[in-house]
Amino acid sequence: MSAGVGTERIMASQLSVVASIGLVVLVVALVLAQNVWATTDTSTDLQALTKRTTEGVRRYLKRHESIVLSLTALGTALLFVLYGVAYQFELVPSVSAREAGLWTVASVTAGALTTMLATRVSATLVLKLVSPVAEGARRSFDLALRSAIRGGFGCSALGTAVALIGYTMVFAAAHAYASPKTDRELLMMVWLTVGYPLGAAFVALQGQVGGGLLSIAAKTARPTRELDDEPASSEPAAALEPLPQLVSAVVESCRRVSATAAAVSLELCAMMLLAGATYRESDDWPSASALVLFPMVLRSSGLLAALFGVWVVRGDDTETPTAALARGMFVTVILCLVASLGAAKWLIGDRWLVFGACVLFGSVAALACGGGALYYTDRRFRSVRLIAEAARRGGASTVIRGMAVALEGSCVLVLVVAVCGAGAYQLGASTGLSHGGLLGLLLALLGMTCSAPYVFAMDGMGAILDVSGVLSEATLGAQRPDVRARARLLHAVGTSAHAQAAALLTVTVTGAVLLLLASCLAIAAEFGPPTTTALLASGAAAVGAVLGALVILAFVGLLFGRLLGASHVVAMDEATTAAASATPVAEVEVASRTALRGMLAPVGVALLMPICCAVALRIATSGDRVGSSAEALVALIGAATSVGALASLLFTFSGSAWNNAKRHIESGVQGRSDQQATYAAAMVGETIGDAAKHAVGPSLQAAVMTMAALATATLPFFL
Repeated sequence: MSAGVGTERIMASQLSVVASIGLVVLVVALVLAQNVWATTDTSTDLQALTKRTTEGVRRYLKRHESIVLSLTALGTALLFVLYGVAYQFELVPSVSAREAGLWTVASVTAGALTTMLATRVSATLVLKLVSPVAEGARRSFDLALRSAIRGGFGCSALGTAVALIGYTMVFAAAHAYASPKTDRELLMMVWLTVGYPLGAAFVALQGQVGGGLLSIAAKTARPTRELDDEPASSEPAAALEPLPQLVSAVVESCRRVSATAAAVSLELCAMMLLAGATYRESDDWPSASALVLFPMVLRSSGLLAALFGVWVVRGDDTETPTAALARGMFVTVILCLVASLGAAKWLIGDRWLVFGACVLFGSVAALACGGGALYYTDRRFRSVRLIAEAARRGGASTVIRGMAVALEGSCVLVLVVAVCGAGAYQLGASTGLSHGGLLGLLLALLGMTCSAPYVFAMDGMGAILDVSGVLSEATLGAQRPDVRARARLLHAVGTSAHAQAAALLTVTVTGAVLLLLASCLAIAAEFGPPTTTALLASGAAAVGAVLGALVILAFVGLLFGRLLGASHVVAMDEATTAAASATPVAEVEVASRTALRGMLAPVGVALLMPICCAVALRIATSGDRVGSSAEALVALIGAATSVGALASLLFTFSGSAWNNAKRHIESGVQGRSDQQATYAAAMVGETIGDAAKHAVGPSLQAAVMTMAALATATLPFFL
C-alpha cells in the first residue's frame, strides 16, 4: 500500500483542523478569563495578600523548574546514549538508530518544555483570578461560581490545547522528516513521537509529588485556624496570614494543569499507536492517516464542546451549584456525541454508526464517573453524612466509615466502567475486523476523553475556589458570616469537583495505558511468536506482574514516609521559629525546601525501579524467544497500572469524603451538644484525607503515566 496524494491531503486537513480548533479555543478561554479579572474591582486587602502569594509561588516554581530541567537533561542524555548503543530493532523504516534517538530526545524535550510553559502560565492565570472570585463571593455565590468555572476552563484549555497543539506539531515535523512512502511507514512513524508524552508525564510526576508534599508541609508550617475561632488580637498580623496555604493551593492548580497535559498526550499516543496496529491487519479502511489521526480530531472537538458547556453554567443563590455544573456537563456530552458521529462519518467510512455507538458507551462511562464521584463525596448525599454521623463515635469510626465509603465508590465505579467497556468491545468485535474489539474500546475511551476538558475545567474551578475561599476568610470572613458561609460552600463544591476530575482522569489514563500496552504487545509479536496464551504462561511475565505491584507499594510507602517522616518534624520546628518572627514568607521557604527535598526519592523509585526490573528480566530471558522480555515489561506496567489506579481511586474518594464530612459538621446541622468532640473526630479523617487526596492519589496517577510512557519509549531495548 502506498501513501498517495489523497492520504497526504486528508492528513493535512486533519492536522489543520486540530491545530486551528485548539488555538481558537485557547484564545477564547484566555479572553473569558481576562474578562473576569478586568471587570472586577478588588479591595486593597485582597490585592496586598495576592501580591505576597504571587511572590511565594514565583519562588517555589523557580526552584522546582530548575530541578525539573536538570533531571530532564540527564534523562534525555541517557536515552540518546541508549538509542545510539543498545538500539536493536528499527521500528521506523528508513530512520537509523541515531536518528531515532535524536527524535526521542527532541520529543521528550518538547513535551517537558511545553508542559512547563503551561504550568507557568496557569500560575499567572490563577493568581489573577483568585481575587475577583473572592470579591465575587462577597457579593453573590453565582458570581463567584461563574467566574471560577470560566477561569477553570482557562486552565483546562491551557493544559489540553498545549498538549494537543504540541503533539500535533511534533507529529507533523516527524512526518515531514521521515517522508513515509507507504501506509506501513506512516503508521510506524508514530513511534518517533512517543517521547512527547514521556516528557510531559515526567514534569507532571515531579509536579504532583512536589506539590502534594508542599500542601502537607504548608499545613505543618501553619496549622489551619478553625473557622469559628476569632483571631487573637495579641498575635502579630503577619503571623495570622495563611500564606503557606495560599501558595500550596496555587501550586496545586499548576500541577493539575501539568497532569492534564500529560494525560492528553499519553492518550493521543496510545490511540494513534493502536489505530495503526488495527489498520495494518485490515486493508479495507479508507486511509491510514484518517484512522490514525481520528483521535486528534475528536479530542479537539471535545475541547470546543467544553467551551459551550462552560458558557451555560449559570445559576442563582436558590439553585445548588451541582445542578448548574451538571447542566454544563450534559451539554458538553451531547455536543461531543454529535461531533463524534460526524467525525466517524467523515473518516471511518461505512462502519461509522457502529463505532459511533462505541463512543456512546464511553460517554455513559464519563457521566457515571462524574455522578459516582459526586454521590460518594458531596455532603448532600448519604455517604458523606454517614461519615459525619460516625464522627460522633470518635476518630476511629470516622476513618473506618470513610474507608468503607471509598471502597464502595471505587467498586461501583470500576463495575460501571467495565460494563461499558465490555459493551464497546463486543460492538467493535461484531464488525469482524482484526482488533475490532480493541478499536471499540479505543473509541469508548475517546467518548470519555471528549468530555474531559469540561471536567478538568471543574477541577480548575475547584483550585480557584480553594484559594479564593482562603482569601475571603482571611480578609473579611471574621466580620461577615455570610461571606464565611459562601467560602465554606465554595470549598465543598471545589472538593467534589476535584473528586470527579480525579476519578475521570484515573479511568481514562488507565484505559490509555492498557491500550498502549496492547500496542506494545502487537509490536513485540512482529519480532517473534508470542501470543496471549504464551504471555499468561510466561514465567517472566508473572515475575514482571509481581514486580509491578511491588513498585506501586514502594512508591506509596515512600511517599507516606516523606509526608509524615522526620523531615516534617524538622519543618515544624523551623516553621514555629518563622511564625514567632512574624515572617510568613519564611514559612513558605521552609515548606518549599521540605517538599522539594522529599520529592526526589519517590520520583526516583517510580522511574528507576521499573527500568531496573525490566533490565533484570531482559538479562534473565536473553536465551528465550524474542519478545519475552518485552512481554515481561508489559506485564510489569500492566500490574502497576491496575494496582495504582485502584489505589488512586480509593485515596481520592476517601480524602474528598472526609473533607466534606468535616464541612458538613461545620455547618451545624448535627446540633451543638457534642460539636467539639465530633469536630475533633472529623479533623482526624481530614488530616488523613489531605495526604490521600492532595498527595498520594494524584501522584499515583502521574507515576502510572510516567512508567507507561517510559516503557513505550524504551521498548526497542527489550525486543
